[in-house]
Amino acid sequence: LEQGRMPHALLLSGPAGTGKRHLAERMVAGLLCEGGAAEACGECRSCRLLGGGAHPDRFLVHPEPDKREITIDAIRELNAGLVLTTTMSPRKVALVAPAEVMNRNAANALLKTLEEPPGHAVMILLADDASRLPATILSRCQSLLVRAPDRALAVSWLAGETGLDEAAARLALEATAGSPLRARDLVEGELLDRYRSLRDALEGLIGKPSRAAALAQTLQDLDGTHTWTWLSLAASGALASVLGATDGNWPETDYDLPADRLAALQQRADRNRGFLASTVRQDLLLKEWLLEWARLPAREPIR
Repeated sequence: LEQGRMPHALLLSGPAGTGKRHLAERMVAGLLCEGGAAEACGECRSCRLLGGGAHPDRFLVHPEPDKREITIDAIRELNAGLVLTTTMSPRKVALVAPAEVMNRNAANALLKTLEEPPGHAVMILLADDASRLPATILSRCQSLLVRAPDRALAVSWLAGETGLDEAAARLALEATAGSPLRARDLVEGELLDRYRSLRDALEGLIGKPSRAAALAQTLQDLDGTHTWTWLSLAASGALASVLGATDGNWPETDYDLPADRLAALQQRADRNRGFLASTVRQDLLLKEWLLEWARLPAREPIR
């Protein structure tokens, strides 16, 4: 921005909970600020309006509360607004989040604006999974990958934010696949003990199918997204340990488990998470998964 080389479209992608939204909002503020610097001044009329959520040159596109996708109507409204002259800022700025939930018609409508963007417009697209975006959209955006931070840095930051000790901070990051912001939410939502309990229960369930039903019952009051995410993480963590690919993120094990069955359990957990909005009975899926986990061969030390 300071060098006058701002692209008309930016794609910020990377794992959820790594700060993409915070980064995008600071970019939006800098682009709209009347001061002309990359970092918003926070004092001009534009910055004050943006802080109050009433800036006429900022456009926010996201799914409606009762829908799971961004529709063509939302993109048409955006396109119509971007071609108008600016009100007070040097440019108009649009934030599309999450961009990967645009349906096909919406993506095609946005593509037309990306191909012939108004000279004063900048579009910022956010995506947790950029692979779900059409190649035509990807090819017309400058991509910036926001990676998860180094584990030691994330542990230090999380401990400072929440007051956790290092061991608990590592466990919270484990529960969120290394995402610092989601780990902080987990701690603030008082769910860390639930994750710890589930992790310990799964450890003791292997080789004991008779305990599966009781564990399933204790999980009935837990949000399904958390349940299936944590079961997927348990399977992937055990698989990483078996393959010697923990990279410091998962506890090492002195036991041997079948890698193919662990991989299948992870895939099944991910699939079942996708059924949460369907009429499929979650209690039966959960019991089935826990039984399969319990039927893993009782652990024997690797010789």
